[in-house]
Amino acid sequence: MLLSSTLALLFRLHAGSPESFPFLFPNVAATIFEECDPELAKASIPSNLKLMEGLLKNDPENKKILTTLSMGFAGYALLFVESEDPERASAFYSRALDYGIKALGDNGALLQNREGGPASVSAALKNINHSDLEALFWTTLSWNAWINLNLDKPSALAELSVSEACLKRVLELDEHFFYSAPHILMGASLAARPPSLEGALKRPGSI
Repeated sequence: MLLSSTLALLFRLHAGSPESFPFLFPNVAATIFEECDPELAKASIPSNLKLMEGLLKNDPENKKILTTLSMGFAGYALLFVESEDPERASAFYSRALDYGIKALGDNGALLQNREGGPASVSAALKNINHSDLEALFWTTLSWNAWINLNLDKPSALAELSVSEACLKRVLELDEHFFYSAPHILMGASLAARPPSLEGALKRPGSI
């Protein structure tokens, strides 16, 4: 919960920066996340996210819209849902992850499918540069948040190594992005990891 509270605060601070919101969402997002009445903000976000999803149908490959949706669903889950309904928040994080993966294009597909094993994941991450940083950050945040809510599931534990590799790439590109949130994510990821997985993740073949 400390991770959620800290990142929620950073999210609200970040909302004050107009340049942080891509495409036509800037003023809407900033207005919503700066709203003093949390219930009004909570009620406003879903309709705006559905609006963005409608726009995406007309331009399904639009990286800015995909990144905005990843940010929007992750932020909504983080700010308003996770503390009350973790299962629903998990679904929103999964949705945010899907949009983030799509925003990363072919590299995102390699990260998700991992058909070429650790080598293909490493190659995909090396191909991700500063122009993809925002999409990679929200993808990584969503991935880690989803994992943290599903640590009792083997399918979630299997995602730990690749999500951590993504986080390391974010740190390499800009460790101070989003008020140094990558460092907070890394600390939370290490703290949440079951001790029994330490050895497994260090074996040959791990990412």
